[in-house]
Amino acid sequence: FGEVIAALLAERGRVSRILADHGNDLGLLRHSVCAEIALDPDMTMERLVSEFCDDANFAPADLRRVCSILGDGGKGDKDAEALMAPWLSLPPEHRAGMIDDYLLAYLKKSDHEIRAKLVTKKIAEAMPDAPDIMLAEAGRCRQFVETRKAMAVAEATMALMGIGERLTARFERMKRLRNALDYDDLILKTRDLLSGEGAVNWVLYKLDGGIDHVLVDEAQDTNP
Repeated sequence: FGEVIAALLAERGRVSRILADHGNDLGLLRHSVCAEIALDPDMTMERLVSEFCDDANFAPADLRRVCSILGDGGKGDKDAEALMAPWLSLPPEHRAGMIDDYLLAYLKKSDHEIRAKLVTKKIAEAMPDAPDIMLAEAGRCRQFVETRKAMAVAEATMALMGIGERLTARFERMKRLRNALDYDDLILKTRDLLSGEGAVNWVLYKLDGGIDHVLVDEAQDTNP
């Protein structure tokens, strides 16, 4: 947590600019964050889970048909049946706690990519539409995982920005009470000075009309 605070302090100029660009409205900023990662800003984790579990949003009858013959296949088929059957047998409102197990019937545990083989050749021969049924559900599972990750990113980002807003405001208040500036303030105030209309000409005038040479000491190319 200390490292997070230090990073926010180091980026407080950027945090302040982002907040200012959104009228210091964290709700408005959240909409921008969601747009950046193609996430519906009105989506909640509860709604995401509920929609995933709802029978109306997939083909449970077809999956039950596949599940009914997976026990006649190989080890992979039987493992998939053991993950699918309990979830499919539950009413939608009771499925949430078993989602992560259910996903493993279609996705690899390591990276949540779709498994290379969803059913064996024996199952595909016994039920020709089984591969397509499984692939359709695998795609739905993959989309669920991606949306869940995006929601985690959005929530973490907004949590950081919320902390950053409070931290920056408190830090600025402490400096004002002491009538103090720090090194980053000098950089930001110089940038602001040179960003104003006509400011460069004014600075050049104060420097006798021109600059012939500039010596920059201890500048780092990693500093934006």
